[in-house]
Amino acid sequence: MIVDVSGLDMFKELQKTLKPADLNTKNFPQYAANDKTNAATDAVYTSNSTYAHRKVKFRSPEEEKLLKRIAEQIVGEESYKDFSYLDSSGFITVGKGQLVHDWNTFNAVHWLYNGRPATEDEKRKAYQTMLDKRTQLIIEEKNAAIKEKRKERNPFNKIADYYAGLTQIYITEDEADYLMYSHLQRDYSNLKHYLPEIDNAPEAAQDVAFDIQYNPGITDNTWTYFKRYFNERNVAELAKQVHRNGISESRNNRMRDKILSIKKW
Repeated sequence: MIVDVSGLDMFKELQKTLKPADLNTKNFPQYAANDKTNAATDAVYTSNSTYAHRKVKFRSPEEEKLLKRIAEQIVGEESYKDFSYLDSSGFITVGKGQLVHDWNTFNAVHWLYNGRPATEDEKRKAYQTMLDKRTQLIIEEKNAAIKEKRKERNPFNKIADYYAGLTQIYITEDEADYLMYSHLQRDYSNLKHYLPEIDNAPEAAQDVAFDIQYNPGITDNTWTYFKRYFNERNVAELAKQVHRNGISESRNNRMRDKILSIKKW
């Protein structure tokens, strides 16, 4: 699903005040839309170090090599943040562009508080703080638009650092990597479903496919022509299909240029 946040109509659904109870039953997009420029007790965990520094298990040496290469590209587009922030579509995000907007996903993150595992109450407080901030930004933009007699703009057009210090829980970079590689493993499985020959594709084509799958995601009903031309190995037409709304033009252009750099496929 392509996220386009230009204009009032494009984000009017974001103007609804969402509560944790509501979020548990909604199917939110699985990928953050932000660009670089832009169970319940501590006793459950016997080791703070293990809790804070869990590592993903790669399924094969080939997968590890591929995903580590892809990760270098993703990190270049999604800078690491140890705090939660709202992406450019208003969804709660953390780490290296990992969406954690619904409560269950947010709660499953290995958050820390003053060097120890955060309790569920501490997580809920932080989660609610992010929802409250989200609502505040929507209201402020709505009021500003009325005062200035103009159309409403995207209230979430802020860099991630704007949200630094808003909550007191945080993650380690190891946790960010765990979330990212777990995300990439799911992406890899999805891509092999839609693009059966991805393992044999040029690295540039793999890079672009992963970038789009990571943000905003390829599904059964989206990116039809991208999937078609990728599987047909049609470089010229594929290069026309990589543009994403809600993503910086520089990033879109890099993906286009990667495809056009392919000499043999």
